[in-house]
Amino acid sequence: MQSNRPQPRLNFVDPAYAEFPWFLHWLLNSLGAIGLAAPYLTVLIPCFAAVWGADQLQALFGSAAYGAVSALMSMIRTGAVIFGVEMLFTMYWTRHEWEEVVRRLIHETCEEILQLWLR
Repeated sequence: MQSNRPQPRLNFVDPAYAEFPWFLHWLLNSLGAIGLAAPYLTVLIPCFAAVWGADQLQALFGSAAYGAVSALMSMIRTGAVIFGVEMLFTMYWTRHEWEEVVRRLIHETCEEILQLWLR
């Protein structure tokens, strides 16, 4: 008997596959959540690395980080932040399309597992 509770957003396994063991539900839901987070991380991690690297290079040059070097590091940091924010906005507006792709992949995986399980 199904409860009247709404399905959580991060539940990617269709209720029709309720006969799957709990660990398989957990694994597929974890893969779905990682699939939703992966595009954001692929934008944020390089942008963070560029800002951190520019800060480290500026600290490495120390007192010699005047003028052109300091301006270059500031431009790299500013460019990385602007690029990261712009990409995050773009990804935010296309998140529904990406979520549909992830849900479809999880659904196809469930069907394949079910076919293997019923053999």
